[in-house]
Amino acid sequence: MADCELYSALDLVDGYYQILMRKSDIPLTAVSTPSGML
Repeated sequence: MADCELYSALDLVDGYYQILMRKSDIPLTAVSTPSGML
């Protein structure tokens, strides 16, 4: 993350499904879970 231009963290229940985004932005997203990154 040292070379990142933008970092965002959200603390929402089921937040992954509450965020509207363009289809072209989906590959740029990640979700951190106890099991790893998704």
